[in-house]
Amino acid sequence: MTEEQRADAIQALKAKVRGPCPLCGKYAFEVADLAHVIPHDPSGAIVLGPTIPLVMVMCKHCNLVLPFAAVPMGVMKAGEGQGEMQP
Repeated sequence: MTEEQRADAIQALKAKVRGPCPLCGKYAFEVADLAHVIPHDPSGAIVLGPTIPLVMVMCKHCNLVLPFAAVPMGVMKAGEGQGEMQP
């Protein structure tokens, strides 16, 4: 995730997300790197196709990770980064 994308993610999250961590009740969030979810069917088999870019937000107190869709947030454009797997 670029610094610009990180700033866009933080701005989008501040505009829509309110309140503490739903697990521990603390206000200790950080934006982690962008992740791509590999789609799979109900049997667990991997489905070849586009990935879903997500912004991962982690609570620094309890380590809960919350995924947010990057495209609707305006962090990425539809189709951007397709085929690129993030470590």
